[in-house]
This record gives sequence, C-alpha cells and structure tokens, in this order.
Amino acid sequence: MTTHERQHPLAGRACRPVDRRVGRSAFTVIELLVVMSIMVILLAALVPAVFSIDEDGRLVSGVNTIEAGTKAARALAAKKRASLVDIPAATDSGVALIVTPSNELRLAINNQRATFNGRPIENDGYNGYRDAPARDYIQMPRGIGVAGIVAPNDQPGAIIPPPFAIRYDGQGALIAGIDPNWQSGNAIDVSTLVIYDDDPQGNNGQGDYDYSDVRPMGYNPNDFDPEKGALKTNTAVYDTAEGRWRLPFEVLEPVVGVVIYAKGDFEDAGGVWPSTAPTGYSSIAEWLLEVDEKTGLTKNAKVLMFSRHSGTATK
Repeated sequence: MTTHERQHPLAGRACRPVDRRVGRSAFTVIELLVVMSIMVILLAALVPAVFSIDEDGRLVSGVNTIEAGTKAARALAAKKRASLVDIPAATDSGVALIVTPSNELRLAINNQRATFNGRPIENDGYNGYRDAPARDYIQMPRGIGVAGIVAPNDQPGAIIPPPFAIRYDGQGALIAGIDPNWQSGNAIDVSTLVIYDDDPQGNNGQGDYDYSDVRPMGYNPNDFDPEKGALKTNTAVYDTAEGRWRLPFEVLEPVVGVVIYAKGDFEDAGGVWPSTAPTGYSSIAEWLLEVDEKTGLTKNAKVLMFSRHSGTATK
C-alpha cells in the first residue's frame, strides 16, 4: 500500500446484519393505558353532549306536538261553530284540548246534555266536555312532560301538573280566566272551568259530570303516568271498558300557557310532585309557586304562551 492509498474505515471489521424492521408491531402497556385514558376522556365529554342534543330534540318535538294539538282544537272549534252542532252560536263553549298525566292530548267538545246527579250542569254555570268522536288521542314524546300555567283573573298564577285544559271558544280565541276562589269551592264565576267526564260515555252521552271533583292538595301525577309505573291492570287509573287512562279528577283548569320539560331533568332537580298534602300554605296556588321556585321547572324547558285573541301559541 502506497502512501497515497487509504484503507476503508470498515475494512477488516465484521459486518452486522441490518435491522430492516420499520417499526414495532405492538403497543407497550403504558402506551395502551394512555390511549385508553384519552378515549375515556373523550367519551366523558361527548356522551353528555349527545344526550343533550337528543333531549333538545325531544323538547322541540314536544313543542311541535302541543302546537299541532292547539291548531286541531281551534280548527275543530271553528267547524263546530259553523255547523251549529252541540255549540250554539250564542255561546263560547267551543273545544278544549285536555292534557293528561298519561302523556296524551285529548280533543274534547262541549256537551250540552252534561248532567250531575240528574241536573244539567249548565244550569249551575258549568260547561261539560266529552271526547270528540272519531278523534284519536295525540301522544306526547316519551320522557317529555307538560305543566300548565294558570292565571286567576289575569294575575300571576301558578304552575300545575296535568290534567288541565287549553280551552277555545267558537272563534278559536282562548278562554283562560279563572276565579281565584275556585279551589275553595267559593268561586263566583265557574264558567271557564272544564268539567270533563271521566266515566264511561253511556246514558246517551250525559255521563255524570261531577263538578265537585276538583284538584286535590298533594296530588301526584306520576300515579297516572305509565312512564312512571302506572299499570293498565290497575282499574283505578285505567278504564279497561273504555280503553283509556282515567283522570284523577274531573274539574280541569283552563291555562294561559304551558311548560314543556324533560321529566328526567325535573326529577334530578328534586321536582317530584308530593304525594301527600303539604302544610304551611294558604292555597294550592301558593304551594305550586313554591314548588316551582325550589325545583326550577321553567329552567332548561320550553315555555309556550297562548294569545288571548288569536289562540295561537307563542314562544
């Protein structure tokens, strides 16, 4: 080798095999745990959002259902007025949309033959209502509740659980005034109340419209809600002969608006309606207002108010 020749640096050394693997074929335990932790965090963030979207969708569906029911009621009121069947032109009896604790909307028409103990109830200033013939009940979306807003003589009132009535006259205008003393039995004006017969529709449609059967203190609507465990085998809450859920009482208040809420949210906030009569309140209106303040029923809910003139629902 001359002085001008250089030896290759690797000359004379043993060559090691080249590792041609591009990467590892498996995760380490630590890497797997990190990935799983990230997935858990993402799921924890996404699941409530998905449920919230689903709940919002059901609330909107509930609003649409109420609006459809009120439109049907106003249309039927105008039709009955035009035909002069059951509803004389000189009266404002019209049609009522009954909201029940069994998650139904029932179209009911005035029944001039309504009696109580053999006496026409109109003689005492009351208006009787019965289911409109050939009209199916409208079902509310599952898990969605509806509460009514009562305003005695246009004064701030109370929020009440169903049943109650959205009542229209023959022109489709809202009838919603209520005597502040109606609950005590000392009401002077009872004409706006809806007396809905919950007995079998026999006796030529007369039934037995008990206008003394008013909303009791401490009434629990869950007892009549199939979503809350009410059973059709219980004849106290389900009429097998008529094939419909019974109402707990027959005197229904007309409302000026409704609150459409998720039942689960209401209960999570402590809003289970008491099943025993409360104490320390001078009236059911005072008690229900206190219930609303404690549970925040109107929070995370949709509120619809009804126009007194047009009868339409406004958000």
